[in-house]
Amino acid sequence: MGVFLSYTFCYCQTKKIEGIVNYIQTNSTYHFKSKLYFTTEKSAYKYNVIERKSLRKDNLSMPTELKFDTVPDEFGEITFIDFSKKNLLAREKVVGKSFIYEESLPAIKWKLSNESKLIGKFKCQKATTTFRGRNYVAWFTTEIPISMGPWKLNGLPGLILEAFDDTLQIQFAFESISMPENVADNMVFPSTEGRRITFEEHKTIFESTSQKVIAMIDIPKGTTVKIDIDKRVFFELSYDK
Repeated sequence: MGVFLSYTFCYCQTKKIEGIVNYIQTNSTYHFKSKLYFTTEKSAYKYNVIERKSLRKDNLSMPTELKFDTVPDEFGEITFIDFSKKNLLAREKVVGKSFIYEESLPAIKWKLSNESKLIGKFKCQKATTTFRGRNYVAWFTTEIPISMGPWKLNGLPGLILEAFDDTLQIQFAFESISMPENVADNMVFPSTEGRRITFEEHKTIFESTSQKVIAMIDIPKGTTVKIDIDKRVFFELSYDK
């Protein structure tokens, strides 16, 4: 028998907690190495990142067929959360265009289970929820008492080390953890590296027809393109919950 939990984390801890979790993130058939940088009050989840020295400037012409695949850059796709302010900033890429938006920290209602298992050296407890159109299972550990996890998943009384939706289209698999670590450099959000949009505009991009998406990403006039929208790779399928 499970219990429902809507958790508000207390930041009155005296112990400083800083670290990095390495995950393997799967979006349908796409795999990324991702990192969650965390302190007691903030987290930054990043994937699709490459080193600046690896950036290429060739082959940048507009393709005639576009997918929601994203080209990596030195900033990557980021979900930055300030838990003390209950604020979330995100940088996402759509067919090569970078967008930045802000929203209030989602309050996720979790149902706790008595099931447990070991992930690495940590004893973890199971929790489930429905969030943004997907049904998630998460495994969290109270041995690291911070209410954080990959992407926008948060609100449990411990760090989320593993999570996946019931279709297995979205998966966050634990790889390793390093703590304590100095993560200050990764807590600076690159707020100028992308087109600033509202949260409502963000929803429009991911709920719209392909023609509206073309308008949002400013395809040059006279360019004929086809956009293949495969929603299996989207984290968010709806915004009702």
